[in-house]
Amino acid sequence: MATLSHQYSFEPIWQPPFISKLTPEDRCHLNGLAMVEGKPRYVTAVSRSDVTGGWRERRQDGGVVIDIEANEIVASGFSMPHSPRFYQGKLWLLNSGTGEFGYLDLLTGQFQPVAFCPGYMRGLAFWGNYAVVGLSKPRDRSFSGLALDERLAAKDANPFCGLMVIDLTTGSIAHWFQLEGVVSELYDVQVLPGVRRPMALGFKNDEIARLVTCRGFSSFPGELSESQESEGARQSPPYESRGEMGDETQNTEGKNQDSKGETAQPKVKYQLVENLNPANSLQYDALTFPSIKKRWQTFPQKGPLVGISASVAGEMVGLAIAEIVTTRENIPQAEVLSLFVLPNYRHQGIGSTLVKHLEKALAAQKCPQVIVTYQATELTASALEPLLKQRQWQPPKETFWLAKMSMEKIAQAPWLYKQILPDSFTIFPWSKLTDAEKQQIQQTLDYPTSLSPFEDDSRLEPLNSLGLRYGDEVVGWIVTHRVAPDTIRYTTMFVAQRFQKLGRGVALIAEGLKRQIASPVPNCTWGVAMENQQMAQFLRRRLAPYTTFISESRQSGKRLKI
Repeated sequence: MATLSHQYSFEPIWQPPFISKLTPEDRCHLNGLAMVEGKPRYVTAVSRSDVTGGWRERRQDGGVVIDIEANEIVASGFSMPHSPRFYQGKLWLLNSGTGEFGYLDLLTGQFQPVAFCPGYMRGLAFWGNYAVVGLSKPRDRSFSGLALDERLAAKDANPFCGLMVIDLTTGSIAHWFQLEGVVSELYDVQVLPGVRRPMALGFKNDEIARLVTCRGFSSFPGELSESQESEGARQSPPYESRGEMGDETQNTEGKNQDSKGETAQPKVKYQLVENLNPANSLQYDALTFPSIKKRWQTFPQKGPLVGISASVAGEMVGLAIAEIVTTRENIPQAEVLSLFVLPNYRHQGIGSTLVKHLEKALAAQKCPQVIVTYQATELTASALEPLLKQRQWQPPKETFWLAKMSMEKIAQAPWLYKQILPDSFTIFPWSKLTDAEKQQIQQTLDYPTSLSPFEDDSRLEPLNSLGLRYGDEVVGWIVTHRVAPDTIRYTTMFVAQRFQKLGRGVALIAEGLKRQIASPVPNCTWGVAMENQQMAQFLRRRLAPYTTFISESRQSGKRLKI
């Protein structure tokens, strides 16, 4: 047993009494340590051998448990014991060569088996009244010829790699799972209380290089700090990303006094925030807009996150976050998820410089393009769009419209009551769609994946989700979802191409709206992608005059030099 040393590879602090000298050899195969009240107390070894590899000839019954404090063997006769743990006043261990999990009676030195596990046991942890044991498949002659083989044969069982959860009171197996594939051995087990989605980082890829910590970010070489007195910074348009535009007069909070006693701009340090993920990004939620917390509640992470922070006197005052995803063309593309600067530090070019460093960081990760999608408002028009123009991003273009209307207003639309279908067409509740019709739709209708009627079935609104039949063939649908007790979202509408210019889709929409007008649900929303030109035109002509709210989304992008 050893501790760290500043001069040597390690500093020995204890060795078994039967080991005559320290040498780079595997003699007794010391393999487990139990702590008691925070101090090392018990260890396990496969044997008391004092010669190279001697433990291999003592695998069946040469195992020992050693009391470090007393410096003596307190129990023997084990077959490859492993993973001693002191828990609930007992010394638990794995008698791996026999497949038995149990505890050692320290008064008598006798081992008390509690449960049999079908595999070579290594790794032991506890939670409440349960033990979690790691199992491995035997790999070579070190694990063959043991009593475990005979017990498995007697039970007509094969060893497996995985975990077993054992009830300490009854010794019964409360739960288990098996690992298959390339993983065939486990070396240790730990319980992580309160952790829902743990993450393991390897040493042989770049994941570990992007591991984030709360403090101590990597800086850009040659740009550890950048004074906002630089000409480019002063001329950069500010990005006001939250709240009102604020006082246009110069704000001196957080600023320094120069040698003449005049107010000077603060020195800002821009740094790379490494290995962001949905969990650890929540600590920065107050520095994000839109809220990064709300994003993860709605959308899962799709790719690596890249963050750039701006700090003054060690305190973060701004943050930009982007996510790198792969497009359908298999090209990396980054999307800016958030850009925010604290109010007292706006109008100083920090937002623009954050974007500049974000572009550099994305290019360094071989990402050739970046986009930002945002809601068109007076704020984004006066703050964000000038910033993007100054950074030479592409001119923004409309991408999506979101409209909200009340049934009271849309009920006044004359066109709603003029839609008459020929007798060969019938409208039916989507909930009445048969399995055969669903199969017919999937096999014969050519519709975009984005207009599939089979997504998000759990919240489907039966009131006005409708199908359109031509004879016995389903040729269209309008699918709606209840997004709030008083609001229905019109999610998807599609009509087979041969009927699209005949007004059949308008008839579907009219029927859905009329059914909602007759119901107690007072509001509805519509979302239309501008690339869907027919629906965009329908929204402008037929729905816009009756809306209570319209929000336009815009998108801008930039090619990066990699």
